[in-house]
Amino acid sequence: MQIVVYCDRSRTIDITKEEIKDKKYDFYTIGKEMLKNINGEYIIKKYNLKPGIEFGKKLHEERVKWLKNNIK
Repeated sequence: MQIVVYCDRSRTIDITKEEIKDKKYDFYTIGKEMLKNINGEYIIKKYNLKPGIEFGKKLHEERVKWLKNNIK
């Protein structure tokens, strides 16, 4: 959650454009990369799970872990 707050605070909003002050916290780019790497296919391969409650929990867990390891 802290990463999301940093991302939000690093933006400057101008009526004509939106600028990211600290590119390290460009949430659009971070999110896009995370979704590309940690998706359903990844969970199926790693945990051999089918879509369901446990699948969703693992997906969330892996995405949080990815964010912690890739945003410094």
